[in-house]
Amino acid sequence: MLVLSRKCGEEIKIGNDVVIRIVRTQGGRVQIGVSAPQHVSIRRSECVNAGRDEILIAAECG
Repeated sequence: MLVLSRKCGEEIKIGNDVVIRIVRTQGGRVQIGVSAPQHVSIRRSECVNAGRDEILIAAECG
């Protein structure tokens, strides 16, 4: 894992098409903005994991 330090307003580029920008920091929270082409899927990991958990539960109960 690559760990980077950025200040508010600074960006990180991934490849040629994805830009992550630090929008705001407040206390222990960081708001980020992600710019990417429409075909790139952007999801929070807890949402992806929750969906997998629901599928596994349904399979076990089904």
